[in-house]
Amino acid sequence: MNILTTSARTAIWGYCFLLFSCCNDADLKLKSPIKAWIPYRAVQEIKFKSPAGDTITFKATTQELNEKGNDKACGTYDIQTIQTALTSYSDPSVRTIISISHEVVVGIKVINQVTKDTNLDIKFNTVSGLFISDDFRDKYLPELQLDGKTYQEVLHVYGNQVPGNLDFADILYAKNIGLIGFKTFDDKWYFLL
Repeated sequence: MNILTTSARTAIWGYCFLLFSCCNDADLKLKSPIKAWIPYRAVQEIKFKSPAGDTITFKATTQELNEKGNDKACGTYDIQTIQTALTSYSDPSVRTIISISHEVVVGIKVINQVTKDTNLDIKFNTVSGLFISDDFRDKYLPELQLDGKTYQEVLHVYGNQVPGNLDFADILYAKNIGLIGFKTFDDKWYFLL
């Protein structure tokens, strides 16, 4: 009987130790390596130019927020998230939203705010180098030569055509730089100035 009581006490203490030790660091904070995927300041303008000389300017607004997560053992916890919205002056109804969260995940979503149509929506794991979302077309490129420049760690993602003036057929997004190029469905490429 005494052995059973000792074993039960040990099991209870072990369970409590595991329960409380995993919950001390339950909040998911962003580390420096993932922050390099959102290089934008709080508010700034980003300009792109096509080979034909056409330009498109985006306003970038960045905010930090905490999303809520939930776990059976630890309960509710914060998930630190940084989000940048790119809005074109030529078509403010279309927003490109780049987010980092869950310590390792980069997300890119392009949505028409009026029609609620989504042009693209991807999630990428920066540790594994794999897409979490449907990636049958999307690519992670360790290096890319573009417009006479070399970029490291580039996401090449493809969009679906939806109603609107500014839909992306392709997006090129690089770590430490951000959006470096895109192609519209009328087959025009634009590159970061």
